[in-house]
Amino acid sequence: MPPEVLNLAPTAGFAGVTPGALRQWLSRHGWPHPTRDRHGRWTFTERQAIEIRDVAQRLAAGACLRDLIEDGHLRQAPHPRHRPPFHLDLVNLPDPPGREAQQVRRTLVLGLLHQHPGRVRQAIAQCACLHPRDRGLAVLLVLDAARRQNPAYAAWIDQAVED
Repeated sequence: MPPEVLNLAPTAGFAGVTPGALRQWLSRHGWPHPTRDRHGRWTFTERQAIEIRDVAQRLAAGACLRDLIEDGHLRQAPHPRHRPPFHLDLVNLPDPPGREAQQVRRTLVLGLLHQHPGRVRQAIAQCACLHPRDRGLAVLLVLDAARRQNPAYAAWIDQAVED
């Protein structure tokens, strides 16, 4: 039985596939769903490793990965290339007063539009230097609008904010 969390190569070894096959499955089919550790490496849970091994055995028996996904046996994650474009409409939001608050909002909006978590975190860090009444206008309302307008990106936004 594998340990609780495995990186790419040990998971592939346990499942009887190559790391390249796992990379192909993710890029072509959006499956499996690894998470990333703090160093950016893929990690898999014990359950995922067992599922990958079972799928590898089905594929060796002649099954097709696309058919397994289409039949609902495997849950396909939306690949970033297949997600709808990120949209952000701030017309109905009041502009924050002050140059610093406007700069923080601009940094946040650029981070969201370009899906750059570093810029999002930078804006949130800069938000701490703003007057409390300006924080909502510069950051909180923008994040709320981004989540509402882009539900496919809500998890990405939450992850960028939490890191």
